[in-house]
Amino acid sequence: MKIRFLIYLLSFITLCQSTYAGFYVKGGLLYNSPDDIEVKGANNYTSVLDNSLGFTGAVGYKLSYLRIEGELNFFDSKISGNDLEGINTAGNLEKTSIFANAYFEIPGTPIIEPYIGAGIGITQVDFDFQTNAEAPAVPELAFSSSYDDSILSFQLMAGLRFNLIDSVEIYAGYRYISTQSLSFTDTNYSLNPGDGQNVFEVGFGFGF
Repeated sequence: MKIRFLIYLLSFITLCQSTYAGFYVKGGLLYNSPDDIEVKGANNYTSVLDNSLGFTGAVGYKLSYLRIEGELNFFDSKISGNDLEGINTAGNLEKTSIFANAYFEIPGTPIIEPYIGAGIGITQVDFDFQTNAEAPAVPELAFSSSYDDSILSFQLMAGLRFNLIDSVEIYAGYRYISTQSLSFTDTNYSLNPGDGQNVFEVGFGFGF
């Protein structure tokens, strides 16, 4: 049993080192669709987090079909509107994350390579939230809050990588990012930003 395991392990390592290996850098544009914010207190309502653009950059090492990388990404989502009449909400939710990622490229054609991946990291969250109450709403329903915190994050990725010329590539993919649950309390309200993000991305990479 142990011998069979060693054979499988050596076969996997050989596969991952069977073609070009080396360092690379990449950068890309992210389109972020985050979960909304649940506001619970004297009045319960959902405040909308707008879809937004984000940015990512990474440095990694490629062992043929296996890639290991460190990534930095940034999102800034604006708060706009809610489902409660007489209350206006505004503000923003910023997330800056550092991830350690691992990708496995599924062997395809010399030009197109599907990939899957996963990552774990830390996210710095900066959250600003303001409400204004309109007549006949009770003025006490208006409040503002600001918080910042560092939380654990996870992500899963899948997509296609297109090899243009030697050491130059573009990619398009999807990732789902999940963070530890956030819950902020202010006055008579608790604010619960969703912990999930659906993200679509495009970018390019350069090996050296």
